[in-house]
Amino acid sequence: IDSDGVLTISGKGDMKDYEFVDSSPWSFSKVKKLIIKEGVTSIGKRAFYKCTMLSSVSLPDSLISIGSGAFSWCEKLTNVSLPDSLISIKTEAFDRCESLTSITLPKNVKNVERGAFDSCEDLESILVDESNSSYISLDGVLYSKDMKQLVAYPGAKAGALIVPDGVVTIGDYACKFNKSLTSVTLPDSVTSIGKQAFDECKNLTSITFGNGLTSIGDCAFRGCPFTSITLPNSLTTIEETAFYCCRDLTSVEFGNRITSIGATAFNRCELLETVYYKGSAAKWATISIGEENDELLNAQFVFSNIDEEINNSSNVADENKMPDSDDSDTSSPDNSDTDADNNSPNSHNKGENKDDSNTGLIVLCATGAILAVAGIAAFIFIKVKK
Repeated sequence: IDSDGVLTISGKGDMKDYEFVDSSPWSFSKVKKLIIKEGVTSIGKRAFYKCTMLSSVSLPDSLISIGSGAFSWCEKLTNVSLPDSLISIKTEAFDRCESLTSITLPKNVKNVERGAFDSCEDLESILVDESNSSYISLDGVLYSKDMKQLVAYPGAKAGALIVPDGVVTIGDYACKFNKSLTSVTLPDSVTSIGKQAFDECKNLTSITFGNGLTSIGDCAFRGCPFTSITLPNSLTTIEETAFYCCRDLTSVEFGNRITSIGATAFNRCELLETVYYKGSAAKWATISIGEENDELLNAQFVFSNIDEEINNSSNVADENKMPDSDDSDTSSPDNSDTDADNNSPNSHNKGENKDDSNTGLIVLCATGAILAVAGIAAFIFIKVKK
C-alpha cells in the first residue's frame, strides 16, 4: 500500500482464500483504491473483507471469479465495473457494501450465489448485459433468464414488489435487509420461498401469498412487522425461525394442508393472540411442531372443522340410504339418538319442543283433576238438596 492508500496486486492465477475474517493481510486496512493487474483469475475468499476505506476498484479482463465475502463490508465502495471475463460471483461477495448504488452483470456471468449483493442499502438496481444467457434484469430486479427464480432484489428499491406470474422460487437472501420494501404480492406459480428471503425487511407490513406455495424457508420473514398473515391452503412446510421475532403479529391463518412447523418459527411473536385453522382440532394435533413455539401454541385457536363436517355429511348420507327396519320402533333408546340431537344445528330447538310437550301433558292432567273434583262436588250438592 502506498502513501495514498493505493494497493496494487499483480501475478498469475488465483489469489489465496482466507478462511477467517481477520486473516487477510488487507482486512481492516486503510486501502482506498485497489488495482488488480492482468493475469489474476480469481479474487480470494474474504480477501478485502472490511476494507472500510476502499472506494475504488479496478479489475482485470482476466478475472473469472470473485470469492465469497471478497468485498464484504467495504462500506465506501460506490461503483464496481465487472469485466466481461467474469463467470462467477460467490456468496456474499459484495455483502454490506452500503454505498454501492448500481451494478451491471457482464455477458458471461453464469453463477450469482446467494446474498452476493446482500444488505447493500443504497443499491437501486442490478442490471444485466442483454447478451447474458443466464440472467435478466426486470425493472432493476435480478431474475434467472427463464424467469423461474427471483435471484436478488436491490436493497434501496422502495415500495411494492409484485412478482411476475411464472416465477417459481424466491431465492435465498433475495430481499434480505431491504428497508424500503413495503408490500409483496406472489403469484400462484411461486412454490417456495428461500432461506432469509425477506429477513429483517423492517418496513414490509403486507404480503399476499399465491395458492401454489408449499414451503417457506429458514428465517424467511424474521423480524418483519406484519400484524396478520394468511397462509394458503397449499402450504405444507414452514422451516425453523421463519417468522421469528415478528413482534407486531397478532393473528395467523393456516390452511388445512400444513404438516410441519419448524422450531422457533413463531418464537418471540409476543402479540400473537389468535390462530385460525381451516380444519379440526384433531387434525391440528397431527402437525409436527418444533420446540420454542409457545407463542403460537398459547394463542386462542379457531377451528373451522371442515374435515369433521365432511365426515358428518357422509354419515347422514349413508343413514338416508338405509331401508326402514320394522324393529326400529321397538328398539330401546340408546346414546346415538342423543348424540345425533346434540350434533344437529337445530338440537337446541328440539330440546325446546320436548319441554313444550311435557308442559302440555302436565296442563292436561291438571285440567282433568280439576274437572273430576268439580264433578264430585256437584254430586254431593245434589244429594244434600234431596
